[in-house]
Amino acid sequence: MAGLGVVFIGLVSLSVQGVDTILRKVNPALFKAFGVYLVLVIANCIAIAVPLILADNEYTAFESLALAFGAGLGFLIALFLMSSAREKLELANVPPTFKGLPIAFVVASDPAPDEAAIKAHIDTQLAHYKQIHQIHFVDEIPKSASGKILRRLLRDQMKK
Repeated sequence: MAGLGVVFIGLVSLSVQGVDTILRKVNPALFKAFGVYLVLVIANCIAIAVPLILADNEYTAFESLALAFGAGLGFLIALFLMSSAREKLELANVPPTFKGLPIAFVVASDPAPDEAAIKAHIDTQLAHYKQIHQIHFVDEIPKSASGKILRRLLRDQMKK
């Protein structure tokens, strides 16, 4: 019957992922408001699955206590590892190329859309952590003979 617990966890994870995907497309503002809390729903459902598995398998009180303690300890270790990874990412030495907020260089047609319209469109297309914070209008995107974007020239244009 432990398979039922795995099925329960899988169905909840699938449901939460479906809600996450639908909210991202249908209502981006609500998706941003939820943030990481949809993922926490999965973790809580896994924690709820432990008593269901214990009750289903008719364990003794001592066995139930030992399994519940083990599940709690495992959850605590998972939280510790995730917080450690997050702290390590926050303290990581990020190369200068990747520091700062995302910037977009836009070659606009005539009449050019305003910055607010572009940001509004981008907000509906990207996750909150990928949002563009600065938009620079340029006449053209400088490219090499092979077609690669010359980022150095874009940085120089931005400094002017």
